[in-house]
Amino acid sequence: MRKEVDLHNEAENAEKTARYLENEPSLKGRVMVPTVHWQWTGTSIMTADYITACRLTDQPSLAEANLSVRETMDTATALFAAMCFKWGWVSALVVELDLRHTESTYVAPQ
Repeated sequence: MRKEVDLHNEAENAEKTARYLENEPSLKGRVMVPTVHWQWTGTSIMTADYITACRLTDQPSLAEANLSVRETMDTATALFAAMCFKWGWVSALVVELDLRHTESTYVAPQ
């Protein structure tokens, strides 16, 4: 339980997930992890890039951002499948991952 509330550990997990994503061709350019700012991260605080986001189920916001609900959900499913079946690394940090479908628009499950 202590590791779950250790935000330094969570930041390391975020970077581990980012490394897996870098080597996953099926998700390249579709999913990113916000950069951790280590100079402001410790056991009780994690600081990372802020990215404007909306819930995957927020259809009006997805439509406003000109994102396909199907493509967004397909990306989320592909990410979870890669975690389970390819990497053997399922990170609850998926809630902090950002699904990218355009150069300037990000969508994240929350």
